[in-house]
Amino acid sequence: MYFEFFILNFSLKVTCLEELPNELFLLIFSYLKSDMVIQTFLDLNQRFQSLILQYSRHLVLSADIDPNWIKKRMLSIENNIQTITLNIKLIRSVFSGKYSYPNLHSITLYSSIDWQVELDTENESPAVTIVSALNVLEKCSFEGIEQKFLELHRSDHRNPTIDSTQVRLL
Repeated sequence: MYFEFFILNFSLKVTCLEELPNELFLLIFSYLKSDMVIQTFLDLNQRFQSLILQYSRHLVLSADIDPNWIKKRMLSIENNIQTITLNIKLIRSVFSGKYSYPNLHSITLYSSIDWQVELDTENESPAVTIVSALNVLEKCSFEGIEQKFLELHRSDHRNPTIDSTQVRLL
């Protein structure tokens, strides 16, 4: 019944992309990479800003996203992010210490298509959770993790932070 109503109302002539309803944009966005949608529509206008902030709750960052874009735009969406999925090579950009992610509950890390791990951040800070996970992954000798881990964390230190390259290996 609702679907029929939507089709009847939608049959009106649309002369501008912005005349489409928000629900249709959200449906279109669901078929696209979330980081590309956010890059394209963030700060376009007030309506799209509102849609993007709603859409950014479950952020998936492609491995090929420009880290400079993260530095410029993450402040605009950090408060809305509840879950984030990212390639391990983006950890330093996304969790640089500049962003607090107050509503973040889950982080999913992956390395190409080799492995993926989901981390619960409700009881710990994102930085502590990620460092713990990287330590475990290193101990389990996941292929490629040792090199990535060593690139991220070079020397011995007791404060596990992602913005520093100094992390103590367990």
